[in-house]
Amino acid sequence: MSQQPYIDGFEFAASGGARAGRWPLRDLPRLRSSLAALDGELEYALRGTHDPMGRRALQLKLRGVLKLSCQRCLETMDFPLDVDAMLVLATSEAEIDADADDPAAPDRVLASREMPIRELIEDEVLLSLPFAPRHERCGTHHDSLGEQRRSPFAALSAMLDAPRGDGHDRRR
Repeated sequence: MSQQPYIDGFEFAASGGARAGRWPLRDLPRLRSSLAALDGELEYALRGTHDPMGRRALQLKLRGVLKLSCQRCLETMDFPLDVDAMLVLATSEAEIDADADDPAAPDRVLASREMPIRELIEDEVLLSLPFAPRHERCGTHHDSLGEQRRSPFAALSAMLDAPRGDGHDRRR
């Protein structure tokens, strides 16, 4: 396991603190079940700042490639991750809940004297994952040669459209 660095949220933001590094995917336990492979790492940069309203905040940037399972073909696929999140610090859950109905409100996070950087990273990655990842090529009905696949019902439709020869229509 990588060392688990912590920050004092309000102090880090007020002082304009900065941390950067790489985080192995295998060391993000809540993310493991969402990944097809645990190899690789994320680059992260965390900076203390203030939001446009002057509230203390954290700017978190994440970059990397995650291996996910395509939900259509079940093959492994690369999912490029590029997150740039502004997290406004809150002193209580009530403060976070006050903005819950405003879709334009910035993301809020409960600050403490010991905020694990790993959890901040993991939360943002989990929020960035697609609900049902799939390859772009899996969204079309084309095979690897680029030819359009014929629907298995096309033959049935052709049979129904063909004249019977006895003057009766097959469709009723």
